[in-house]
Parts: sequence; structure tokens; C-alpha cells
Amino acid sequence: KSGDFLEANSQMLVEEGGLVIFLDYFDHKYQLSSGSIVKFKSQGIELLRGHLRIKTLGLNTKLIKIETPNSIISFSNAEGVISFDQTSLKTDVASFDGDFDLRGKSNLNNSILVTEGNSSFVKNDFQMGIPAISGKTSSKMMDNIASIFLEYPVSRRDIASTKEKK
Repeated sequence: KSGDFLEANSQMLVEEGGLVIFLDYFDHKYQLSSGSIVKFKSQGIELLRGHLRIKTLGLNTKLIKIETPNSIISFSNAEGVISFDQTSLKTDVASFDGDFDLRGKSNLNNSILVTEGNSSFVKNDFQMGIPAISGKTSSKMMDNIASIFLEYPVSRRDIASTKEKK
């Protein structure tokens, strides 16, 4: 619920049709889409399934790491989406703004810099788990990615007392 703190090694599952928004201490806003699962680690977040949107809210120099089962993504001042598909074991990274460093866990010496307007992926059975060369992402594709995270206004209602005045 709003205002709660998440502890290391806890997991969060977003039910179908849901969207969860959370912040860290380093001015990053995270949006976790419908059907996604994340695990909170002492030094970052692991996306186990689904889509995670990240946005830096201010100037930030703190390096943040997001892991998936087959990759490590690092960034400090950026906005983008990281996705992991459990069926194909594929991690996708799309940058809306800023740079993301993408590395496959099977070969940590090779990384790809995913810059603004570009995307890349890691798949264990493609290039021995080395990230694909970053390529331009069409504006239509970027809009489709962003649409996963549409925020709908939630109506707020005040609860009135039902006790009658005497």
C-alpha cells in the first residue's frame, strides 16, 4: 500500500490489469506493468517477468543496476523500459532518454550501450548471450511500449461519518 517500505529479498507481483508505481531513494520512478514480477535486492532490482519502466526524476549520478535472469542493465540518468519474457528467455531494453549499459550474464565482458531512441536485447540462444547491436526504434514502437504503462486517474472519495448528529 502507499507509503510502505520494501525490504531486501521481498517480491512484488502485479495482478493482471494492474500497474504499480514506486520510487527509490535516488530519484527514480519505477512503473511495473500488469502480470510483472520483481524481486528487491540489497543492491538493486531483479525483473523476473514482465515490463518495468524507469524514469530518473532529477539529475542523478548514482549508478542503478537492474537484473533479469539473463542480463544486467546499468544506468544513472535515463528513462526507458526493460522487459523480460520467461517463455523466450529474452530481455529487451528500450531507451526513451539517456543511456543504458546492457550485458548478458553469460558473457559479462561484452556490453552494448543503448542510447536515446534505440533498443537492444539479450537472448541466451542468440550470439551466445551477447547483446544484439543497438538499433533505432520507430516512434510507433516507442508509443506502443509506453502505452503499456498508461496511468488512469483513480477516483478518490471521502468517507463521511454515518453517525447521526443529535
